[in-house]
Amino acid sequence: MTQHTTTYGRQSPLQAVASAAPAVHSISYRPDIDGLRAVAVLSVLVFHAFPSVLRGGFIGVDIFFVISGFLISSIIGQALAEGDFSIRQFYMRRILRIFPALITVLAVAYAAGWILMPADEYARLATHIVSGAGFFSNFTYWKEAGYFDPAAETKPLLHLWSLAIEEQFYIVWPFVLFAANKLCRKRGLLLAALSVAAISFCLNLHAIYVKADTAGLYYSPMTRFWELLVGGILAYWHAGKGRKAVPTAVSSLASLCSAAGAGAIVIGLFCISSTNAFPGWWALLPTIGAAMLIGAGPQTWFNRNVLAHPAGVWLGLVSYPLYLWHWPLLSFAHHLAAGAPPASVRLVVVLLAVPLAWMTKRFIENPIRLQARHGRVSMLVACMALVAGIGIFTQYQQGLPWRYGTVELQREPGRFECEDRKKNSGCIFGNPSGKIVVVYGDSHAEHLTRALDEALGKEYLFYMVTNGSCFMGENVLRPDIGNQRDCRAAQEKLHSLRGKNIYAVIRSQRWHAYGGGGEASIRELVSDALLAGGLHPQRTIIVGSTADVGFDCEVSNYYALPFSHQRQCKPADDTRAVNRLFIRVTQALQVGEGVRFVYPYEKICPQDQCVAIEGHVSNYSDTHHLTKDAALLLMPDIARALR
Repeated sequence: MTQHTTTYGRQSPLQAVASAAPAVHSISYRPDIDGLRAVAVLSVLVFHAFPSVLRGGFIGVDIFFVISGFLISSIIGQALAEGDFSIRQFYMRRILRIFPALITVLAVAYAAGWILMPADEYARLATHIVSGAGFFSNFTYWKEAGYFDPAAETKPLLHLWSLAIEEQFYIVWPFVLFAANKLCRKRGLLLAALSVAAISFCLNLHAIYVKADTAGLYYSPMTRFWELLVGGILAYWHAGKGRKAVPTAVSSLASLCSAAGAGAIVIGLFCISSTNAFPGWWALLPTIGAAMLIGAGPQTWFNRNVLAHPAGVWLGLVSYPLYLWHWPLLSFAHHLAAGAPPASVRLVVVLLAVPLAWMTKRFIENPIRLQARHGRVSMLVACMALVAGIGIFTQYQQGLPWRYGTVELQREPGRFECEDRKKNSGCIFGNPSGKIVVVYGDSHAEHLTRALDEALGKEYLFYMVTNGSCFMGENVLRPDIGNQRDCRAAQEKLHSLRGKNIYAVIRSQRWHAYGGGGEASIRELVSDALLAGGLHPQRTIIVGSTADVGFDCEVSNYYALPFSHQRQCKPADDTRAVNRLFIRVTQALQVGEGVRFVYPYEKICPQDQCVAIEGHVSNYSDTHHLTKDAALLLMPDIARALR
């Protein structure tokens, strides 16, 4: 999201800013590139606010990557060609460009989190502030990625992963170009860009087809650098074109190139979705499309009349602070609404981001850059270090629970973790001399395990065989849900227990996630569960689903809205109906004497109102998983069924 300056015509607003900054080479200002930046940021905004409207809007980030790679490589390449490139001045300019708005957004996010978040989430936000200030957010979110990772909407700084990748590129790329220029002066930039881009693109494909690492594919700089280098390669071509004095008149080929680039981006916006392995091959659509638009030149009809329209140029000029502001606003609106806010609220939030972006540029970015001196750079570095330090302190203090002046809301996860489970999908706990009880299913079996250990661990030896999103069935399989490799490993672990003296099995699933939405499908799922994994136990206990509730509904009531004293959350309409149907169908089934059903919905959501808080204890650890305290409410029923 790098801005650039002009060397022709009257001075642009950005050139006026740049004139006061440390000396650095400029390239010809192109309003169509600012217009392309506007297309990119609008795509991301619409996708984040209304994902069903523009399902491929996230490719706006990939367009940003190409623009940044082109502009930065052009500036560095020109300076190297003229023999006066300064790495020190380059980084000073990056600090002046990136730090002011970022520091502002990080500080506002910290202040909003103080009001709206419980201690555990506030500590997580502090972690994200530190990684945002240090430009390693992509690694933080990569590490957090997983089934129990909180919903993306609840992470106000999630969007900083792309800024981190850009800055990581800017840390490495100037040195690569400097070395390439020394070793191979004439072709150094092109050789460096082609080599690194080829390696990065191959790693991108390797992550998809060999490692099946979706998080690494998305967040790793090594699978993303090729996108910035598409712009770098274009910069080399553009520089060569300028040296050869190729006429700038509009040609039919350039117009075709511009139209094809626009078409590729439009196809990507409407045909790519979050279900595609991305970036992968799909990312060629926005990246090559953006490169074609830039390469076609500012005089083609589309670039001149559409991209260079004053409205688009204005939006492009504020695209960086607009990108920074929009996601925290949407995320905190999600917190306040205890779930996805209405479409009207999301529209207002996105519109609010525009004047905020303009004010950030007008009153924060521009004054700092217009009066840029070495002291300003030092001040910005010190301010960023202060923000990071406050984040580290908040992490160390575990989210500052004392800030509310009230008892901290307890939200202890219900799932039992152990090293053995991580290695082979199994876990053993309880009394080694007790009767063997196998607990199997998906994460809705996992969230019972701490309570089972605490309430019944003295009587029974529990074998936990689970994996998130795995149905773990004998006859009913859902290959489209969950990590199939892990699901197969869990299934094999379950089968390995055959022949043991199994006293009982406890089968718990998020039943409605596997097609249990009608009477026939519920009967089929339960019939499969009655097979008990082929273990032939004396007792079979089938635990029903919990109800989904709006994320942090209870937190909104407990902390963020002091005028509200509700302790209940309305279950999602679909899960309420499914749970009621599950109870009705299973109670009517003719089953053996050793089969019992336990219904969490009746315990947690009497009269279809889910009790989210008992005193100072939460019953939900997220939208549908129970805390240990909530799972303990089910233990008397499970204990009776076991006996």
